[in-house]
Amino acid sequence: MRRTIASLLAFALAADAAAEPLFWRSGSLAWSFDDIALQTPTGTRRRSQWSQAYDVSAQGPLVHPLAGELRTNAAFKDGFNVSQAVNTESPAQKSLSWSARGDLFPFALRRYAHFAPNYSWSQTEQAAAADAPSRVSRSGGYGFSGGMSPPGLPSVNFVRQFATRDDPLSSGAVRERAENARESAAWVRGPLRVSLDRDRNEVTDLTGVQGPRRNETRRGDLEVRTGTKKALGLQFFSLRSSAFAQKVQGVTFQEDVTANLAVRSLPLKFRGWANELAYSNDFARNNLSEDQSDSSQLGLLSNSERRWGGLTNSLSAGQSHAGGRSRSLSEAFSVREEFPKRRLSFQQSVNGGWAEGAGGETTRSDGAALRGVLTPRTGRTLTAELETAGSEALGGGGAQRTHRGTLAANGANRRGFQSSARYEHARQSVPGAGLLTVSDALTAALDGPLRPSLAASVQASYSRSRTNLAGPFEVASGSLGLEWEASRAVRASARVSSAGESANVYLGASWTAGRTVLRVYFERREISTPRSFSHLSVSLVRTF
Repeated sequence: MRRTIASLLAFALAADAAAEPLFWRSGSLAWSFDDIALQTPTGTRRRSQWSQAYDVSAQGPLVHPLAGELRTNAAFKDGFNVSQAVNTESPAQKSLSWSARGDLFPFALRRYAHFAPNYSWSQTEQAAAADAPSRVSRSGGYGFSGGMSPPGLPSVNFVRQFATRDDPLSSGAVRERAENARESAAWVRGPLRVSLDRDRNEVTDLTGVQGPRRNETRRGDLEVRTGTKKALGLQFFSLRSSAFAQKVQGVTFQEDVTANLAVRSLPLKFRGWANELAYSNDFARNNLSEDQSDSSQLGLLSNSERRWGGLTNSLSAGQSHAGGRSRSLSEAFSVREEFPKRRLSFQQSVNGGWAEGAGGETTRSDGAALRGVLTPRTGRTLTAELETAGSEALGGGGAQRTHRGTLAANGANRRGFQSSARYEHARQSVPGAGLLTVSDALTAALDGPLRPSLAASVQASYSRSRTNLAGPFEVASGSLGLEWEASRAVRASARVSSAGESANVYLGASWTAGRTVLRVYFERREISTPRSFSHLSVSLVRTF
């Protein structure tokens, strides 16, 4: 017995030693200068600030690897909130944080059992205007998490977390304590999976203005899922059921039960056709209001592969009960032709459908599409597509129809340079309202290396829409980007974009030497004409 125990301990120690180094550390030192300006019709507001940030993390064993490990992190930042730099009178702020987390089991045993206590603390000091005192907010937390996952047995996990927050100068003078408790259990056996979860939260106002706020949720799930079963002729089978309950301040707020069934058969081959039958059912019930919904979907997918292409037919029927009965029936048929070497292919499709709503309204829909793809050489394609779709309410009512045509081209060369262009024309008519809408859209893009050290990207788009009741509406946008890599250490980039009457500019450069990075960038954005925002930033970061 002693030899067995000694062998197990030696194995765990060897596994720990081979898994990862005994001690690990990392950190960063950062200094930056930011200049932010906001231009408005009333004037310009500007803010400049130096910032510094330090971060260090360490990880190592607790006395011995068999006793577990400890991870800790400390961070300090002295600067300002960039997003609020010109919106507040005193955006300067300092923050200090520290956190620690331990794992009290060896690395080799954590897949079966784990226990991890944690602790964190942070403080933020924000400068105030004039002679007002600085706003200091503090937060802290501690707790632990653990669990067991024995092979072949149910797994159990639990979490306990306690947190405090103190911000006396905020609106409402926040001073509160929060508690969280979570428990979960799960069991997996072949295709069967069962899980139970409970989550409880309580927030206590230490100022006594408000009473405790309590919230509790419970959930149970049952799932059975199988793969291919040739003996039963099934491609897959899935059954899921769950129960969910929520209490707020001790009163049941929500209580739901849901179930889902999905099954698909293996392809049944008959005279060159492969047929797959699929069925799904969704059920939901609210036990408090006693409302429930039930929907079913049955579908048949048929494929036939031929030397010249293929045929596909899809037939589906659905029914649902949720405050009334609704039904639907639809079918779609497509033909695909592929010519030798697959440089030219066509696909035609037609579809139709019928639906009856819970209120008795009936709708008919239909559509057709033609698509052609030409590939003159590898990396270059030309696509053309025509499509029409419409719907009409039977017995009188609204009707609409849309016609759309698309032409697209894509290309790429051996150096990785890519180009694309697309044009789309659409017409939508609503006869009942006497409305006709016509729209056109054009997009083009170029992206790739101009030289081994220089890459460029260009994008442009234009859209125009008009109706028989109103004038045209036009939108144009474009962008240009350049990426230059002078060497492994020096890189630069530039981007210019415009949309309508606004324009954005970005210029940036970086220099890298080992673990030291110097970065400079300038950005100017037009928020809304004539308002603009500019930001100049210079930063130096050293990691270790």
